[in-house]
Amino acid sequence: TLKREPEGAEPAPMAAQLRPGARYFEHLREALQQLQGLPLAYSLSGLEATDDLAWFSKLLDTLQQLRDGGVGPEVEGAVLYTNGNGLVGPGQHLAKRLQHFGLTRIEWSRHHVDAARNQAIMRFRPGLAVADNAPLEAAIRAFNAHLPVHLVCVVQAGGVDSPQQLAAYVDWAQALGVQRVIFRELSTLPGGYADNRSHRYVDSARLCVAELAQDCLRSLPGWSSHLQPLRMTSGYYFSNACWQLRGGPELVFEASDYGALHAHEAAGRVYKLVFHANGHLCAGWQPERQVLWRPGDV
Repeated sequence: TLKREPEGAEPAPMAAQLRPGARYFEHLREALQQLQGLPLAYSLSGLEATDDLAWFSKLLDTLQQLRDGGVGPEVEGAVLYTNGNGLVGPGQHLAKRLQHFGLTRIEWSRHHVDAARNQAIMRFRPGLAVADNAPLEAAIRAFNAHLPVHLVCVVQAGGVDSPQQLAAYVDWAQALGVQRVIFRELSTLPGGYADNRSHRYVDSARLCVAELAQDCLRSLPGWSSHLQPLRMTSGYYFSNACWQLRGGPELVFEASDYGALHAHEAAGRVYKLVFHANGHLCAGWQPERQVLWRPGDV
């Protein structure tokens, strides 16, 4: 886990170290009531919410009840970010539930076509069906029949790291009926992050996604004439370029910079709201910083 602490700061718990407590949903309702009428979109992300389907269903019920009761923010969409665990096999029944909930799309992480090479990167616990391709592919098709599934591949050394590997991934996604594939670069990290195993891995495995895209145009037969540019986006810490592959899915090549993220957050503007497992509603991913509301606040 990447860890960042400012100079002289007391150690603080990281978001990934926290787990929802007994009053999590009560606090979630209270926090969302503070946002009455605010237009926003839900991002169901962070810890893998679909690991526990009963808990995930209660989360959906809580958000749906608030929306149906006209309490809380004006919700303009919702995205589920997931590695697919819990959605494979029996979890496929959630496809209709998520469609009814109004989910805009699922961004489903999978970092290689080959199950063994993917497992070396994603490291699923032993015995999980999501680690194997056949049940995974069945689940992606089932969900994609009800709402858009976008595949997310983080390009990296040992994974999708060449034009040939990328083309094979696109062919695989197309065979599954996926209409958009996101090729994401490992984020650029500024100083201030602990020199731990995760940091060293990011530094050693990072590939430039823009250079990989250019290599594809140069070396893959027909790609230079079959790729149609669609748009470019620049966010507060990320940028991407979107292309349409003729007869295939939309391809997104994306990079991000945590230095830019921290600089924007330090400027005092709120770009996102994050509800943490400790009940804090924050303007970022640090559960003890930029706290906008916490249980007990009036």
